[in-house]
Amino acid sequence: LGFSELTLLDALSLMTRGDKSARPEIENAYNVTADIGALARRDKKSGLGSLKHLEATPGIPIRPALAERLRTPEEAVEKAGPDVGIEQKLDGFRTQIHLIKKGGRKEVILFSRNLENTTAMFPEIVASARRISARDAILGGETIGYTPESGTFALFQETVQRKRKYYIEEFSKKIPLSIFVFDILYLNGQSLLERPFRERRAILEKLMSKADKKSALKLTAHKVTRNPAE
Repeated sequence: LGFSELTLLDALSLMTRGDKSARPEIENAYNVTADIGALARRDKKSGLGSLKHLEATPGIPIRPALAERLRTPEEAVEKAGPDVGIEQKLDGFRTQIHLIKKGGRKEVILFSRNLENTTAMFPEIVASARRISARDAILGGETIGYTPESGTFALFQETVQRKRKYYIEEFSKKIPLSIFVFDILYLNGQSLLERPFRERRAILEKLMSKADKKSALKLTAHKVTRNPAE
């Protein structure tokens, strides 16, 4: 029918104000808590103002920010600089890791760029995420076929074969995956969404420094520069 969750954001605005004027406020809340049902209940019970106080919650996906393409490195430095962080572009799956401690056990949930639950598809990432030395966390990264011994990446056509519902164990041996983590959005009960990226990167580096070298979680290489040539 052409409906999407974003269509329902307009519907919530119509419910609240009788028109679409509340859409930006509701979408801001949805960016942090991508659960239409939770937003609708809160809006209906406590009003639009209550959505401003929503914070990131492990287990509920955060809408991923997507890159904006610019024509030249000079434009990128001019827009984001003078100092910019540069990282390699990896051709894999955008993945959000949610670590939740329930009782004495750590639960891991993985979400795709489109907020699809992909936990069952990537058992090696789930196993490594459980070993993170944190009570709860939300991490952002790129999942890609990777051979640690040679340091080589799989082609996207190979990596994409891992996005499947059947023969998961067989293909996990054939095409091992790693997730290159580039951001941390939540840690130990505290949302980091409002922190500058420089601070989040420092927190991420400290957390990942404790990771096992054999872990499927890798820290994305990162360099700060103001030189467009770099």
